[in-house]
Amino acid sequence: MGFIHNYKEKKQQVKEKKLIYNDTLKSGGLTIAYDEGKYLGGHPDIIGEKEGDITVKSTGVFFNDTQNFNFIFFPIEKLLKSEFLTGEQISKNEAFSRILAFSGFSFAFKRKTREKHMYLTINYLLNDVECQVLFETKSANRLASAIAKIVQEYVTNNKVDTRLSVYARMKELSELKALGILTEEDFNEKKRELLSKI
Repeated sequence: MGFIHNYKEKKQQVKEKKLIYNDTLKSGGLTIAYDEGKYLGGHPDIIGEKEGDITVKSTGVFFNDTQNFNFIFFPIEKLLKSEFLTGEQISKNEAFSRILAFSGFSFAFKRKTREKHMYLTINYLLNDVECQVLFETKSANRLASAIAKIVQEYVTNNKVDTRLSVYARMKELSELKALGILTEEDFNEKKRELLSKI
């Protein structure tokens, strides 16, 4: 009786997740690009490698784990940048190597094979901390271009807000420095990061 009850409960949860995902996706604006891919790591809500769908909409980027219908959404205002890389480039990057090590992914395949693999990276803000997520997909270049396009449009349409938010953040940093919470070195580093966004 317990097994059947657990099975029915899990089936109902998947059905509910599917409905939430479909509703969220429908309300997400115009679809710019889509492809299937493999999530490799970088987001706290999904652990381990997952096969799924990557959808770039005018409001952000969706990833749906097609087996369990767990999905993550990167809203446009939290997206920073994206790029596509080959397996060779990924294997030489220390930050990506750590992400892949966490997910259990291995670069044990040969160099020629490694070059054929294409990866999509997305930098995003999570609780005001810059994070990076990694996907393997055949259309990494097309998806990265689509993400760059929606981010550029968002920045262009919100240029005044971006400058004001940088100014407000600089003011906050100055106050933290005055209180002794930030060192001079930390303050200057954060200031350079913020000024580069203008």
